[in-house]
Amino acid sequence: MISSNEFMAIYALCILALLACWRTWQRSRLERAEQWPETEGTIESADVEVVAHSRSRDIELPVCAFCYKVDGEYYSGRFSLMPGTDPTEYPVRTLVDRKIPVRYDPQSPSKWFIPLKELDQCIIEQKIRPHFVRLYPKD
Repeated sequence: MISSNEFMAIYALCILALLACWRTWQRSRLERAEQWPETEGTIESADVEVVAHSRSRDIELPVCAFCYKVDGEYYSGRFSLMPGTDPTEYPVRTLVDRKIPVRYDPQSPSKWFIPLKELDQCIIEQKIRPHFVRLYPKD
C-alpha cells in the first residue's frame, strides 16, 4: 500500500509534469508565430477597460484595437498593456494611429501575433504569449 507521503510526492510530480508540458506547448506556439509573415498594423482605438476580475476588484488595463491588411483583406485584433504606473493614468489614447508590426498565420490570417514585447515601456499582453493569468482583452 502507498503511504500518504508517497502519494503526495507522486501527485506533486504529476502537477509539475503537467506544468512542464503546458509550458512547452505554449513555447512551441510562440516559436511558430515568430516565423509567420509580417505586415504593418495600425492602432485604431485605445482606452482603459476591465480585462479580468479578482475577488476584491476589477483589473483595468489600457487596451488597444488595431487593424492590419493581408492580400487586400482587413483583419483586426486587440491587446492590453501593462504600464509600470497606475493603468488608469496611462495616456493610452496617444497610441491611436501608431504603426506596429503584426505577424499573421498564412493559413488563417485572422490569427495574429505582435512581435514586440513592449510598447512605450509597457508590457504587451496578448493571447499567444505564455502566461498563467489572462490579462489580455476578449476579442
